[in-house]
Amino acid sequence: NADALAMTIDSSENVGIGTASPTEKLSLLNSSGDVGIKIQGNTRSFKLEQNNYGLRIYDIDASAERFRVDANGNVLASNGTITANRAGADQNILGEATTAGYASRLQLKGANYAGGSYNGIQSFQGDATPAWEISGAQANATNVMRLATGGAESMRISSGVVSIGTTTGTAKVSVYHAGNTLNLMRLQNTNAGNSCTMIQFANS
Repeated sequence: NADALAMTIDSSENVGIGTASPTEKLSLLNSSGDVGIKIQGNTRSFKLEQNNYGLRIYDIDASAERFRVDANGNVLASNGTITANRAGADQNILGEATTAGYASRLQLKGANYAGGSYNGIQSFQGDATPAWEISGAQANATNVMRLATGGAESMRISSGVVSIGTTTGTAKVSVYHAGNTLNLMRLQNTNAGNSCTMIQFANS
């Protein structure tokens, strides 16, 4: 529309697009819908956009939302598609407070890739193998937390059973070691002159 105001630059050098009263160096307004900025390079294009759900980063080439800050302050990131305001497949959420008992939490929720760990936190020290990892189990196992070091599982907790050196503990705490160069457990009191009970068994 040739008679419509397209852009404003005020005396404070604030630029307004869609508004005649910009309050920032760049103010964008779309009174009838979403508003966004397209960022395009020679290999990929993204859009920074405000929509009904909040502020988001949208991958134009993959047709997928990658990052969102919603109206409740939740931060969501995904390598798939962010679903409404909740964590969905391949999606992480930080700061949700809609479940009783949680003031804030981090959710990791992803597809169950057969043969590999999923839903985890990893720490790397300059190479491709994680120095340590806390994750879910492999394949289709559920209700399992595993701890790994150097790419190999060291311990897991499953249904109240702690397994060290094995994935199939048969007692509340199961410790397995195949070699003969390492003690399974050592208890030592280094406070000379004082005695204490190292292990106490009690039947309640």
